[in-house]
Amino acid sequence: MQVGATDIVGNHPGLDRETRLGKQREAQKYGMKISCIERLIPTLKFVHNLPEANEQIDGFETLIRNMDAADIRTLSYSWMPDVDWQRATIEAMERGGASKTALNLEDFDAAKLPTDTGFALPESHQGKTADAFRENL
Repeated sequence: MQVGATDIVGNHPGLDRETRLGKQREAQKYGMKISCIERLIPTLKFVHNLPEANEQIDGFETLIRNMDAADIRTLSYSWMPDVDWQRATIEAMERGGASKTALNLEDFDAAKLPTDTGFALPESHQGKTADAFRENL
């Protein structure tokens, strides 16, 4: 634990309210709280206006309601047109021997990191223009 740390940033926990509340209670046992949710939030279907986009919007709304119930006030979402933000490694070294994440596009294809948003963009929607992407938003 970092000295003076009070808050935790958590990944998307799914849509079960009791799971979210349980994770918040667990953090509170250690004098901390989850104050932000980010990463792995399913958005591709409504970002690209794909079938079941409305169901995904409903899930996004449920996430926000569950966050409110758990007193989590910050949602860090990704409007990336294809995938969630990425890192090619979680084992890069920094000065003093500290580890960090890193992105080097040459290493990206070989990366084996948890990045599944639950939805892969269909090949038919890959390479869409920026204008089409903005229109969907």
